[in-house]
Parts: sequence; C-alpha cells; structure tokens
Amino acid sequence: MNRLKLWIVAALAAALALSMFASTSAQVPQPPSAFRGTLTGADGDAVQTGLEVRAYINGIDCTEKTIPTFTLDGTTQYFIRVAHDSQIPGCGLPGNTVSFRVGNYGATPTATFGGGLTWVDLTLSDVAVVGAVRIDVAVWRRVETPFNALADLFISTKAPGKKWKTHNEVLDMSELSSTGKYHRSDLRTVAVELQ
Repeated sequence: MNRLKLWIVAALAAALALSMFASTSAQVPQPPSAFRGTLTGADGDAVQTGLEVRAYINGIDCTEKTIPTFTLDGTTQYFIRVAHDSQIPGCGLPGNTVSFRVGNYGATPTATFGGGLTWVDLTLSDVAVVGAVRIDVAVWRRVETPFNALADLFISTKAPGKKWKTHNEVLDMSELSSTGKYHRSDLRTVAVELQ
C-alpha cells in the first residue's frame, strides 16, 4: 500500500513538473529576423558610414539590434535585427512588411519578416523625414469601470527622455501604476513624423 502511495506522489510530482516546464517554454520569445545588404544614395552614390538603421512594422520601431553603417569590399553596408512580436508587441510576425529608415531618410525596398538572415540592398530616399520621433503610448481604465464604457479611459504618452503625461484628465501617473485603481494597456511605441 505504501508503494502505491509513493507511485501516486511521484506521478503527481512528475505531472506538475511537466506542466510547469510547458508553461515556461510557451513564454520563450521567438527569434528576431535579421537583414543585411548594401546601402546606396538615391543618385547611386556611396552613403557615409556610421549612420543608424531602424526598422518599422506598422509604424512601430521594431529595431532589436543595429550596427551603424560600415564599409566592406568598397561598399557601404548595414546589419539590423528586427524584433519578433513576442519580444516587442506589435512587431514581427511571419509575412509582416518591414520598412527601413537610415538616419533621417527612408529607404527602399521594404522586406518581409520571416526569421533567419535576409539580404536586402537598400536605396536611400532623396527626401529627409523631418523630425521623426518615437512616442510611448498607454491607455488606462478605472478598475470599477465596465469594459464597454469609454468615458473613463485615459490616454497617456511619453516622449523620449520625458515624463508620462495624461491628456484627457490630470492624473498622477504614480497613482495610476501603484494603487490598483487602474488597469493599463500594453505599452506601444509609435513613430510620429513631424511635418
């Protein structure tokens, strides 16, 4: 009888360990996509080295890692890794279109997110993107507010290096995050081009 109890306890412990492993492994971030290629100016001229390359999917900056432009074999080249959706929400899923920006200029063509390393030769636009900035955005809702009530939603934004600001009502952001009176959406980063 004691052996049967030991077998039952061992089986339950093994099942618990497997379920914990399965839930942990399900949360592992997926790998980014990497892109590399040459970089030329709109007129076919060489592009300077040391420029930052950024990648965007649906207006979100999805750059996971970038190396400033460099010269290799007499050509200017770039290398960038683009985050998967599991790393940065709203970013790469298979088939998503990836657009590139080099310094203050857009670049063509676009690429397709799909994992692994893809070679894409980029050409800079001849028109600079004026004043592009990245803004963090969050939406807050009072805990006691029903999900379908829009009246008690608060939109807050944070520019790089600045503090959070709530736009449709004056609220203390420390109150929002620490009291448990509010639910917060996932943070989103959007690219805003100033005209």
